[in-house]
Amino acid sequence: MPPGRTKSFRTRLTQLVAFVAIVWAVAASFVAFEVASLWGMDVAMSHPGVLGDLALAPVVVNSTTCAVKADEQMPASRSGLPEAQAQAGAWALGLRAGWDAKLREYGTTDPQALEKSQATVEQFAGLLGVPAPGAFTTERLASSNRAFVSWVEGDGRGTAYRLATSYSPNACRLYKLGAVWGYEAIVRNFVPGEFPIFASETRFYARQIGLPESLWIRMTERTARDAPSDALVAESQALTTAVTQYLMSR
Repeated sequence: MPPGRTKSFRTRLTQLVAFVAIVWAVAASFVAFEVASLWGMDVAMSHPGVLGDLALAPVVVNSTTCAVKADEQMPASRSGLPEAQAQAGAWALGLRAGWDAKLREYGTTDPQALEKSQATVEQFAGLLGVPAPGAFTTERLASSNRAFVSWVEGDGRGTAYRLATSYSPNACRLYKLGAVWGYEAIVRNFVPGEFPIFASETRFYARQIGLPESLWIRMTERTARDAPSDALVAESQALTTAVTQYLMSR
């Protein structure tokens, strides 16, 4: 192999290893207890009205965000990442975007923490070579769940669509699945005995992707009524890790 090509190969290999490490770092940390200090466990416990509303929104069913025509698909040689890593990266980017969106809903979050969170989203999007989603905002807390789904599906910055054209429609769908799970898990960890906010959306995206049901079905079920927060955090973390491991091992 010519010296120049060897150097290029080593550079790409180093970048891929670093990317994989970041994917795992996101998956391993997004539901950590540090969230309680950024957001406030008392806030989650005092807003049970943000839970519920399990009907699948028409904006999800009718979405064409991940639909790609043959002449729009970028050649694999230009996408920069193997498909397995790209799909895991799309999932991780969604997790961060969903986490960031949920943190922004309440005035108790430290502004510097929000800046850092958005910077992380932008950095990760850059590694995937796609536009970073803008910061989610909502004027009415009571309707924030539906507003968030519309924000994801509206894809104002073209993040999901670029994932579809650069990698695959499933990379686009994994970004959406990660986003709704990232948003939901923050609440899930602190409000036991409730049905998931986005059970219908989770089921819809997971089935489109073809994820094994064993990986996501628990995400759509009611949490244990008397479960302590640390147990729910551990369960959410295990669910997240299982999906990430499945995506990275293919």
